[in-house]
Amino acid sequence: MLASAYGLGRAVYLPAGLDQAMFFYPNSYVGAMLVNAAKWAAGNSRAPLEVDGPLLLAVTYRRQPAQKRTIVHLLNDQSSYGRHSVYQKIRMQDNSLTGPWAVRREVISLHDIRVRCTVPGITRATQQPENVDLPLKSSLDGSVEVVVPKLGIYSLVVLE
Repeated sequence: MLASAYGLGRAVYLPAGLDQAMFFYPNSYVGAMLVNAAKWAAGNSRAPLEVDGPLLLAVTYRRQPAQKRTIVHLLNDQSSYGRHSVYQKIRMQDNSLTGPWAVRREVISLHDIRVRCTVPGITRATQQPENVDLPLKSSLDGSVEVVVPKLGIYSLVVLE
């Protein structure tokens, strides 16, 4: 990893395929390195969204400025079948499976996931498709926070 600053700008160069490495062999140290590199490059800029949850929680979000909405995707990415073994069954030449596809045997719910949003103007939050209103807690810095009480496999948090 190479990190450099010039004037007010900052850049981090990662000469290896860490994105692919995280997909096939998720490693908390590599994940922490990617997060820390992004935070350093952002400098004093605040992230529009932060989520506190376990490492197996996958999170993405999309802004919809025309609708004045931010949608947070929460995926409980636990594996009761051993995800590592699934990747070993994929033949790289043609992406075909070399054995049977594993089936998830159980879902272990996640609880009390905190979602903080710094996008201005948020007055309502819901968990979808459950259609549960989530109480907003405002902070002095202008951000809002909600708590997702329970996540099965997948839910959205819609911030409007």
